[in-house]
Amino acid sequence: MLGALHRAALAGFVVVVLASGCAAHSTSSSDQSSTSSTSSDQSSDSQSAVPTGSYQCATLSGGELQAAASENFTIVDASNYTDAAGNQGTYALDGDTISFQGAALDGQRAKYTPGVVGSSNPPSIAILMSDGNPGDTCQPH
Repeated sequence: MLGALHRAALAGFVVVVLASGCAAHSTSSSDQSSTSSTSSDQSSDSQSAVPTGSYQCATLSGGELQAAASENFTIVDASNYTDAAGNQGTYALDGDTISFQGAALDGQRAKYTPGVVGSSNPPSIAILMSDGNPGDTCQPH
């Protein structure tokens, strides 16, 4: 279980630090950083690829950020992912839009914002709602 969520308002966005030490954020303006980095458990095949590794998701509910564990997923490589239950699916990145096929995120689209894994500006994947606006936010864990 993720444990308690801790939050702090910084520079116009909310940072949530989960008990596991991971962070998720909700922002009112998009940050267009195009930097990517590599590490032993999260890497990027190119600057435009989604970094591999586990992503933990959060949702805004009643003005509070809460864990959205059912949406957690792992990017396996440049076209495959697994959902929180370990089911395999695929994804395609087109510009800043990710389209998921199969597993729990089947049919979902998301907005990908590059960042630096392990930094205060990590990559972010915002699941798009039916109206096309960003909803739940997922970040490397």
